[in-house]
Amino acid sequence: FGGWGAIDIFCYFAHERVSLPPAVWVDACHARGIPCLGTLIVEGDTAEAMRLLASPTRTAARLSALAEHHAFDGFLINMEAAVPAAGVPRLVELLRELRAALRARVGPQSLVIYYDAVDVTGRIRYQNALTPANFDFFEACDGLFTNYWWDASRLASSAELAGPQRAHDVYAGVDCFARGPVGYTAGPGCRSHCLAAR
Repeated sequence: FGGWGAIDIFCYFAHERVSLPPAVWVDACHARGIPCLGTLIVEGDTAEAMRLLASPTRTAARLSALAEHHAFDGFLINMEAAVPAAGVPRLVELLRELRAALRARVGPQSLVIYYDAVDVTGRIRYQNALTPANFDFFEACDGLFTNYWWDASRLASSAELAGPQRAHDVYAGVDCFARGPVGYTAGPGCRSHCLAAR
C-alpha cells in the first residue's frame, strides 16, 4: 500500500460483529503516527443490538479491553439495526462509555467514530450528513462517518451544524463501487467526490 500520506485514520472493516485490525496493520499505522481502528457492526439484527446495549458499560469495557490488548486505537461503531426508542439513550451511552474507557485504557489518541445509520428515533435512516437526527450520537463520540449519498449542500450543512471546533470531525464517506450514490461512477469516477470532501 502506497497511499499512507493521504491517510488520517485507518479503519479495519469487515462484515463480522467485531473486526480487530491485525498487528501488521496496527504496526504500519503506528509507525506513521496514524490511529488504527477496529469495527463493531450489527446489521439488521435488533435482538443482537439490544444485547450489546443491555449494559453499555459492560460492552464498552470489553471493547476497550480488546483495543488495549491488541494495541489499536478505537472503533468505528456501525449500528445498522433498528433499535426500540428506549434503546437510543443506551446507544448514546455506549458511545460515551466507550470513549471514556478507551481514553483510560488506550490513551488520549483513542477514537470512537459513529456511522450514520440509526437516528434518534431508533430507525435506520441514513442522513448522509450531520443533522439533528444524528447529532446526539456525534456529540457523544469523536466523529460521525456519513453515509455515502451526500452532496455539496450536505457537506456545508454538516460543517455548519458541527461548528468551527468540530467541523473536521464529520467524515464524508465515498463508496468507490458507486452503489447508490448519485453524481459519480465507480473507481476513478469517485475522484470529484473525494475532492469535494477535502
